[in-house]
Amino acid sequence: MKRSIPIALLLLLVLLSCQKTIPTIDLLSLSMDEPLEKVVYAGKENVLIGISTMEAPNSLAVWVSDSPNYSIDGYALDVVDVYFKIHSKVATETLKKRMESGTGGASIDMKPAKSNEAIRKLLAEFKADPNVYACMIQLKDKDIPEVGKRLMARYGKGTKNPNSDNGIYWDLKKENKFVLFAPDYSYLTIINKTTVSKTCYYDGFNGIIDFGGCDKEQYMKDFYK
Repeated sequence: MKRSIPIALLLLLVLLSCQKTIPTIDLLSLSMDEPLEKVVYAGKENVLIGISTMEAPNSLAVWVSDSPNYSIDGYALDVVDVYFKIHSKVATETLKKRMESGTGGASIDMKPAKSNEAIRKLLAEFKADPNVYACMIQLKDKDIPEVGKRLMARYGKGTKNPNSDNGIYWDLKKENKFVLFAPDYSYLTIINKTTVSKTCYYDGFNGIIDFGGCDKEQYMKDFYK
């Protein structure tokens, strides 16, 4: 005699089979010019978009918090915060006004994006490009040694960052990217070189880096314009 499957169990099995597993995004495999909608899962994880002058001082910040959906060279990260950067006229103007008024420093003004439609509306509100150009990953302490090993296995020894004890960076000409590893501050930064300075880079965790021919004084003046 055949046993029938309980209806409640059958419905549960159907629901589980219909749910799509969110694929993990390998951040090193990105060219960092992807549409924002392709690198975040709005509605399925916590996504905030807006001004964050610490992680993205003159760019629009897209903060994905406590996400289990990212990896580095195939290494699955523990839940991490990822800050994607997008060029934005409003973000740049906001920083300029803060500096001119003497109210510079860290500030955060971000709004939740719970759908791709919400993403598009916020990008329009901030007069922002649709594509990202960089990201900063705030690593957990336990992930830092493995990430460092994988970076060096993939890109070589790298160049010592003179601004920190253990910082390393890579100028990847073939991939058209800068990769900056700042283990002292638990950050990994990946940048598409197309729309940024080819000679200088600055953020609060890496300091000013000279990739060759950098006029640091002029760069910082332009940075805050």
